[in-house]
Amino acid sequence: MTQPQLDGLRTWSQVKHVIVRKYIQAYSTLIAAQPGLKHVYVDAFAGAGMLENAETGEESAGSPIIALEIKPPFHDYHFIELDERKARILREHVGERGTVHTGDCNEVLLNSALPLCRWDDHRRGFWLLDAYGMHYDWEAIAAAGAERGVEILLNWPIHDINRNAAWRDPLKLDAGRLERMRRFWGDDSWRDAAYVKQFGLFGGEPAERKVPYTRIIDAYRDRLRRVAGFPFVPRPLPVRGEGRQPLYYLVFASHNATGAKIAGDVFRKHARDADRGSLLEPEDDGC
Repeated sequence: MTQPQLDGLRTWSQVKHVIVRKYIQAYSTLIAAQPGLKHVYVDAFAGAGMLENAETGEESAGSPIIALEIKPPFHDYHFIELDERKARILREHVGERGTVHTGDCNEVLLNSALPLCRWDDHRRGFWLLDAYGMHYDWEAIAAAGAERGVEILLNWPIHDINRNAAWRDPLKLDAGRLERMRRFWGDDSWRDAAYVKQFGLFGGEPAERKVPYTRIIDAYRDRLRRVAGFPFVPRPLPVRGEGRQPLYYLVFASHNATGAKIAGDVFRKHARDADRGSLLEPEDDGC
C-alpha cells in the first residue's frame, strides 16, 4: 500500500499551530487545576499527524502531535480523519494515547465526541475544526453550542465560500452549491448576510449586490452567539498569506469568559505581530 502524501506545511499553517499550542496549553492548565473535571481534545480534521514543509521537505508535528505534547495532558484525545491511509499513519503516532476515528467528521462529532463533553458529567471539550473548506455542518456547531462544556476553534474558509457560494451573481449558483452553503450556515439566512438589494437609477427590479466578506464573517460570528448559543465569540483572527490577503479566519467560541479572554489575547498578539512582520515567535507579555 502506497503511503499518502503528507499535507503541506506553510507559514500560515505554522502561525495556526503556534496559536493552537498556546491556547490549549492555557486551557489544559486551567481545567486540570479544577478537581473533578475531565477534559477532552477533539481534532476533526486530524490528517496523518505530521506535515511536510513545502520548501525544505522536512517533517514537523501537526495539530494531533502538538496536542499530545501538552502538559498537563488532556484526559482523553479523539482524532477524526476521513482518509483511511492517513488515519492508519496517525494511529501509529498516537498509539494508545488517543482514539482515531474514520468517517464523516460531522457524524463523529455528534455521535462520538459530543457525549464525552457533557457539562452535567463534569466533562469539558475543546474542538479544533481545521478544515480549509465548508466541510463541517452547522448542525454540529449548534450541538456544541447547546452543550455548555464545549469550546471550538474553527477555520472559517473564506476562499471556499467565495469560490463556491458567495458569488457576485447569486442567480448563477446551482442547487449543489446552495445546499452546501445551507448545511454550513444552517439555513438560507446567509444570503441576507452576503447580499444587499440595490436599485438601479431607472427603477425596475432590485439586484442583489455582494457585500464585503468581513460583513459575512461578522454575521457568522453573531450567529454563533444568537443561534448556536455561545456567549463569548472574540473578534476572529485573519490568517494572511504572502500577499497579505486573508487565507482564512480563525474563529473561537465558548461558554467560558476566561477562555474567551485568553483566545482574544492570543489573537490580538498575533495580529499585532503580523503587522510587525514577525509571525512565528510572538512576544510573551504575560498571557
